[in-house]
Amino acid sequence: MKKAFLLTAILYTGALFANSNCVGYEAHFDVLFLQPNSSNLYYGAEADPLPVPTPNWKSLEIYPNFHFGFELGGTVHCQSTNTAICLNWERLHSHDTSSRSVPDTDMLGPYFNIGPDAEPYKNATGRVDHEFDEVNVNFKRAILCECNFEMNYFGGVVFTRIKQSMTSYFSNNAGTITKEIQSPSLFTGGGIDFGVDFDYCLGCNFSLTGETSLSLLYGQLTNSTLYLSTTPLLAGLGITPPNTQGTTVPNRTQVVPAISGKLGVSYETCCSSYLVNVGFGYQVQAYIDAIQSVDMSCEVTTPPEDTQVGVYALGFRRTLSNFLLSGPYITLDVGF
Repeated sequence: MKKAFLLTAILYTGALFANSNCVGYEAHFDVLFLQPNSSNLYYGAEADPLPVPTPNWKSLEIYPNFHFGFELGGTVHCQSTNTAICLNWERLHSHDTSSRSVPDTDMLGPYFNIGPDAEPYKNATGRVDHEFDEVNVNFKRAILCECNFEMNYFGGVVFTRIKQSMTSYFSNNAGTITKEIQSPSLFTGGGIDFGVDFDYCLGCNFSLTGETSLSLLYGQLTNSTLYLSTTPLLAGLGITPPNTQGTTVPNRTQVVPAISGKLGVSYETCCSSYLVNVGFGYQVQAYIDAIQSVDMSCEVTTPPEDTQVGVYALGFRRTLSNFLLSGPYITLDVGF
């Protein structure tokens, strides 16, 4: 469906400008150095149980680094009407990890089990994988053209895929008692996109550039949770390790507002019959409530088996998290 729509848009672009003698083409490639982020990147907790009357806890979270991504696109300009049609694809795939080990007097565990039952766990590792892909098809028109300043408005459609996969792993020092929790969340949707961009000439072929846009996405939000437990106690229960349990959450329809902005500096020059523009800047993208997690809030007071064997839920909680991308970029535009 998406591929058919993009093909239709490209064919429509050719028909729109077929009779114009003032058609220009532009291709651009951006190298992105972005940091993904969300508000639910915790993978466990650390307990300091001593002294017994006043225990303390500390949240363990993953702090993502900056990662390379790219944006690839093309534009068809019609100079006689000051209009253009743009097609862009942005991608960032990344993973980040964090780990923590504690002495024998302390303990580690998931948020729902950080009391005395978590005593065997002395090592914790968290990993988060992010996958972001977005395709925009926009119609652009100039609304202000002065000698040193140009502003355009644009509007169109956008298709977005955002996936976050969290993995938490806990073990004792010998590695014989382990617990792994896998929590993937996926949003796939499309919607409308509109915004403005500007170009202000600073002199000597340098320009100050900027862009801001708003989007409203409509799509499917899915997630699930998988629990994998390993312990010598499983043999006595006739269970082949690991003991696998899961939480299944029905797909739900989600509306995700999004906002993005760019600010940078560019330099333009002619090279043979091509117009070359290079630049750099900083960009920010935010997607509201694009990530969902349904986590166990606490376990039963008296579980049917030792908590090393599995998880035994007393309650669950559902949380929504924003997805953010921010960082510098380097851009290359070639017009012909």
